[in-house]
Amino acid sequence: MSFVFGNPRRLLAAALLVLCSAQLWAQNDGLLDLSIDEGSGKVYLSLESFPAEFLYVPGLQSGVGSNDLGLDRGRIDHTRLLRFERYGNRMLLLEPNLKFRAETANLSERRAVNEAFAQSVLAGFPIEQDDNGADRIDLSPLLLSDITRIADLITELEQGTFELDPERTVIDTADIRNFPRNTLIPVVVTLKGSKPGPFISDVTPTPDSLTVRVTHQFVKLPDDGYSPRPFHPRSGYFDLLYRDYAAPLGQPMDKRLIYRHALEPGETLQYYVDNGTPEPIRSALIEGASWWKDAFEAAGFENGFAVDVLPEGIDPLDVRYNVIQWVHRSTRGWSYGMSVADPRTGQILKGHVSLGSLRVRQDQLIAEALTAPFTSAESRPAAAQKMALARLRQLSAHEVGHTLGIDHNFAASSSGDASVMDYPHPNLYLDDNGQVRLDRAYETGISPWDRLAVQYGYKKFVAGEEATGLAAILDQARQQGIAFVNDQDARVAGSSHPGAHLWDNGSDAMQRLDELLAIRQAGLANFSDSVIADGMPLFEMERRLVPVYLLHRYQLEATAKLLGGLFYYPALKGDDPGSLEPVSSEVQLDALKSMIDLLRPERLALPENLRYLVPPPVSGFSRDREFFSGQTGVSFDHLSPARAGADLVISELLQPQRLARLAEQNALDPNLPGTGVVFDSLLGVSTDAPQPRNPYFAAVLAEVQWRVIRGLMALSSNSTAGDVIRGEGTATLISIADDLQSRARKGDRQASALRHEIRKFLDAQASGETFAPEPVPPGSPIG
Repeated sequence: MSFVFGNPRRLLAAALLVLCSAQLWAQNDGLLDLSIDEGSGKVYLSLESFPAEFLYVPGLQSGVGSNDLGLDRGRIDHTRLLRFERYGNRMLLLEPNLKFRAETANLSERRAVNEAFAQSVLAGFPIEQDDNGADRIDLSPLLLSDITRIADLITELEQGTFELDPERTVIDTADIRNFPRNTLIPVVVTLKGSKPGPFISDVTPTPDSLTVRVTHQFVKLPDDGYSPRPFHPRSGYFDLLYRDYAAPLGQPMDKRLIYRHALEPGETLQYYVDNGTPEPIRSALIEGASWWKDAFEAAGFENGFAVDVLPEGIDPLDVRYNVIQWVHRSTRGWSYGMSVADPRTGQILKGHVSLGSLRVRQDQLIAEALTAPFTSAESRPAAAQKMALARLRQLSAHEVGHTLGIDHNFAASSSGDASVMDYPHPNLYLDDNGQVRLDRAYETGISPWDRLAVQYGYKKFVAGEEATGLAAILDQARQQGIAFVNDQDARVAGSSHPGAHLWDNGSDAMQRLDELLAIRQAGLANFSDSVIADGMPLFEMERRLVPVYLLHRYQLEATAKLLGGLFYYPALKGDDPGSLEPVSSEVQLDALKSMIDLLRPERLALPENLRYLVPPPVSGFSRDREFFSGQTGVSFDHLSPARAGADLVISELLQPQRLARLAEQNALDPNLPGTGVVFDSLLGVSTDAPQPRNPYFAAVLAEVQWRVIRGLMALSSNSTAGDVIRGEGTATLISIADDLQSRARKGDRQASALRHEIRKFLDAQASGETFAPEPVPPGSPIG
């Protein structure tokens, strides 16, 4: 049996190049006037005719396949404005500094600002002459560089030391593509390295030789006539920030614009779904992305948005087409909504969505784990697949939203699922028979916030009425009770806004936590080999146990934000700022009680039906990072879930910024809880807790005690924590050690071991040694 590897289009093009290179480019007129020396593989740019300025977008045509590296097929870097400048017999490729500008007709004033700040030269080229004496440059210094910083990224992530190998890096001249608005030059890039880490070795045939395809896109600047739109912190858009040194005195120098497409009434913003996407996934992606049509119609654009399958003959890398691409990786990971945009104005020229193919499978896995549908060999998990596809529709709409310029809104889930731009947790519930139901898992269609966001970004106004119209849209959102809170207020572990969370549901975080814990309990009680299909290794049950056991992990995070939480509103002077006040003492203490309750052995212990249910991996299979971290060799560690569950709670309670806010609020108002109640509550459920009679519960308590001690060690050695908070962690450890001394003297082996570990850690602190807890199985993205 023989195989032929290679791109037929590339092989045919290579043959044509050999025969008639000049005719090839004559038939493919585009943005750049290029010629190829097929003998050397060099690509030349004619200096007789080329754009004065253009956009440059490097990216990856083929990726590495590791979610952790983020070097995915279809990835595009940020868009740069570039121009060529000639200096004698050399040409420089220069990137002007758009962060600092002078928006004035005064050329001298503009020059003063340009000369005040550094610019960047990306490459230099000697000027040559072709056979006819016309000037040209060899683009190799740019094309054969590591412009996407792959080597630097690998080093930053501690995955080895790599560098570009010029002997194994070539321009794929046969696949150069010239389109009306952009030229694309692909390069086969190989990096050689040493000591490759698992992010590389797990996905690369020969790990010390990493080969990808890098694309260099040269994009024509958009036509004049686009009107930039101002950014507002409540607009829900990504912002383009620059400083205008020509601003009149008394006026802000910092200017912020939103990113958006240029769209006129009667036009259609057309998106295409990767035709390599299989069914039923393809239809789900089209349906979800098409939800935006309603939002554009509400903004005055009839038929202003459409989604179809990418037709044959249309290249997804042609900048004229907005594309939703289906991307494969070795592990589940994030999806991205990226754009090619003009860095001068924020005008989006191309939306490019990359959707990770394994996320839909993770959703189906979660649904199957909760419902145990494989009761016979003929079982088909229709409800689980339906839920997974519902999530995929929402994900498609979400990532397309980013390519429209719209940011995350992590407050939407506490406002009745008011935006597809939040991260939704499935809306699970128990039926009258106590069974987990999936049919309400995800909402369908565009939500109120999304409609208002599209109106802010795209609605047309009569001349002179834009500012008033935009303000009215923002007022409408507030009147409808739809808040906007993005990543900076929600994603950070120590964030304080009580209504801004990822993967949560409901306006009452504690109530929804109780509901999820009941669903979790039902899922665990119903857990059996019916969570996997016939023919699968039985140890794979553990993979499905992880998301069921940790089902509440993100609602726990939402509850934790009530502790030391602060209500605030993103207002500007002249707006009604609303109230700026801490969460009430009663709610904070209730949240603390809910979290402490999760550390009790009866909460952390596995039910009896799960004991000795999961066997070791069979030959040819092994655990990966989606499993609990066990200490019992190949056997399932029945205490590993308890350690993971305890760590989730303890890490939230001992989060340094949260503790700092507790200390501060108690100093400002003694009626509000301080740090002492947190430390006392932790000790009350761990080192000061009574010994359970149930031996399994006693073993779980012992693990909790160790996790609390480890958490306090991590706090007291955390360089990002303030001196006072670190000191409180250290003081608590000293107090625990003193309390354990009498128990140790009476022969309590656990007390003796804990005290010894604390003393050893305290002694080591003087030498600068630090402590880090063990990792919990990954959660985000849950689907």
